[in-house]
Amino acid sequence: MPRTVRRLGAPGVAADRAAYRQRWKVEAVMAVVKRRCGEALTARLDETQRTQAPRRGVAYNVQRLVRLGGVTSRFRQSKRFSEPV
Repeated sequence: MPRTVRRLGAPGVAADRAAYRQRWKVEAVMAVVKRRCGEALTARLDETQRTQAPRRGVAYNVQRLVRLGGVTSRFRQSKRFSEPV
């Protein structure tokens, strides 16, 4: 069975190149999430699978913020963190 490939438009069109660059960015992030969290969901019911998938995305974002130092720097800038206890 031959594979069909969807074309993004005429070659050389700037909007099509931008859309394709966006796609490979998304594909790269999805590959990282699958590598870190596993490819399959552990939930069996559809309802719980729908909640587990976004939670994995949130967990990935938190891990990335912590690794890049975004969370700790924001806490240091807040008044709550700098006030003596």
